[in-house]
Amino acid sequence: MEVKGNLIILTFDRYENKEELNDALNATSYKIALIEIAEKIFRPNRKYGYSDETLIKLRESNEVAEAIDILENMFFDILNERKIELYE
Repeated sequence: MEVKGNLIILTFDRYENKEELNDALNATSYKIALIEIAEKIFRPNRKYGYSDETLIKLRESNEVAEAIDILENMFFDILNERKIELYE
């Protein structure tokens, strides 16, 4: 990594660091996917409900609603441990 004024330059050897290069190039897509998981899977459990009939029926069970809450907390705990901010 090189800092030039307000710029940070990341350098990758495209053959030796191919996976890291792809991760850096796709970081925005990864973040958008995580936001979609939060918004489309977890948020409906707390807010407006699901549009899928099967999920609506399952959600009526308190146990399922509690399980979704637990999974949402685990999801955000993992993000927090890795210092990933979805909503900046």
